[in-house]
Amino acid sequence: MRKLPDPIPDDMIVSDADLERLGYGHRVTLTRRRKKGGGPPFLQLSPYRVGYRMGDVRAWAAARMVQTAAV
Repeated sequence: MRKLPDPIPDDMIVSDADLERLGYGHRVTLTRRRKKGGGPPFLQLSPYRVGYRMGDVRAWAAARMVQTAAV
């Protein structure tokens, strides 16, 4: 596993494994979302490799934020 900088810059390209380590979902779930839609935007780096811009991942996660009603 590679060491990621802290903080991770928005323009850094990260892998499925990196996102899994950061808590954005399991690699299998990210792959499923990539194929069916609904996941973060990705870059096709080669026929068998994808990457994600960290800024795009953060924006995707922010858009999925749900506010609950106060009880």
